[in-house]
Amino acid sequence: MRQSATAHTAHRTGHQGEHDGPRPSGAAAPELQLFRAVFCPDPRRVPEMRRSARNFLRRLDTPESTIADAELVVSELVTNAIQHGGAEGEVGLSVSATNSMVRVSVSDRNPAPAKLKQADTDDESGRGLALVAALTDHWHISADGTTVHCVLALPEAAA
Repeated sequence: MRQSATAHTAHRTGHQGEHDGPRPSGAAAPELQLFRAVFCPDPRRVPEMRRSARNFLRRLDTPESTIADAELVVSELVTNAIQHGGAEGEVGLSVSATNSMVRVSVSDRNPAPAKLKQADTDDESGRGLALVAALTDHWHISADGTTVHCVLALPEAAA
């Protein structure tokens, strides 16, 4: 199995992504900031990806409450991708931000989509997607089942 190094890419674009939502006519496109990492599915990567997302969002002066929520979302989704994505495939994490929202996307090679479950009180797992749903303003799974996308609106944008 090929060991993939974590790739960090931060760049700016002047266009709005297809999932960023509507923008008032005449309004300037929000500046998109992006962090990406691709790595082998190893549980030791979870805290590293959480830290990387936190550091990226702090450099953008993202509100601490949004950073805390995004960290938890990254942790849950990366853990799920490592546990359920298949040991041979790579896991991908993308965190992007504009002046109104933070988007977290996590991909794995398993085409079986993640499923929101109702965990029993004695269950030791099974609450990750419920937590993601509670912390985000919107989440969905890609048509091919390999990626979970989440949006967290920034407090000023949500008002």
